[in-house]
Amino acid sequence: MSVAFSADGRCIASAHDDGTVCIWNAATGVSLQELKGHTSRVWSAAFSPDDCQLASGSGDRTVRVWDVATGALLRQLNGHTNWVNTVAFSADGCHLASGSWDHTVCVWNTATGVCIQKLKHDDLVRSVSFSPDGHYIASASYEAIHVWDFAKGSPVIQQRPEYIYYPSRISFSADGSVLRVEYANTPPVQLHFPSLERIENPHSSLFYLDKNSLCVEHQGLTLRLCWLPDYFRSTTPVTQHGNRVCIGGYDEMIAFIDLDELALPDL
Repeated sequence: MSVAFSADGRCIASAHDDGTVCIWNAATGVSLQELKGHTSRVWSAAFSPDDCQLASGSGDRTVRVWDVATGALLRQLNGHTNWVNTVAFSADGCHLASGSWDHTVCVWNTATGVCIQKLKHDDLVRSVSFSPDGHYIASASYEAIHVWDFAKGSPVIQQRPEYIYYPSRISFSADGSVLRVEYANTPPVQLHFPSLERIENPHSSLFYLDKNSLCVEHQGLTLRLCWLPDYFRSTTPVTQHGNRVCIGGYDEMIAFIDLDELALPDL
């Protein structure tokens, strides 16, 4: 299962094994929409920056774009030859990137649905992310990170660092100076952008799950903030928006945590 917050933090989208995508009220956990149309497992979902659209990538090799308010299917994007593992919108909403088990990243024009670039990896693509200024696309496979010059469609950085293995998600910081590499059950790694050198003592702290404990690094210490039930097994990194976090799990479970209810240090 994959989970994603809307830009305003009011909704959460979850991608499911049965081919559906659900949209939830982040405050109450009430189901708002159930999007049906994919014919195989949905691996990823992402809201557009204005929260009007939702993209989903599936094992049926398609990317689908939905109207969040009505649940209507707006577009079906065909171009991948294997499972679509990850989707991400650009900050201006004009482009959508999708990464696949076919070792490619497709970049789509969201207005026309046309694939305008196809970027090639040496392995299946686990995650993609646009830089905030829209100039670069970062993509991660099992053991490598590529950063692409979006305008030219060519890689500017290719790295296979020893500390990058099987990442679940990559994303840029809001100012674009840090590339974050996150995992389902281990501490995240933060890399300086564009050098991709590891930041040993990052200024910002990311929440992560370790042995079913919600953790954060603070002043050289690992703080364990709360514990999830033993029956919960995570499948996604911790996803945060403001004072809320959610974590996708096996058996269609989603854990919601209100950070205001926890005794947090000044991070």
